[in-house]
Amino acid sequence: MAKTKRKTTIGGQALIEGIMMKGPHKIATAIRKPDGEITIRTKKLKSVF
Repeated sequence: MAKTKRKTTIGGQALIEGIMMKGPHKIATAIRKPDGEITIRTKKLKSVF
């Protein structure tokens, strides 16, 4: 039986001292501060329609 291929709807990009990830409904960033602490922020994306 053949497996069905699925397209992913999640993407990401490296940032200086961090990472940004985007999904269909939210975007998140994780950044390392100079003191070593990691700050994570998430935001709900608004619909275009």
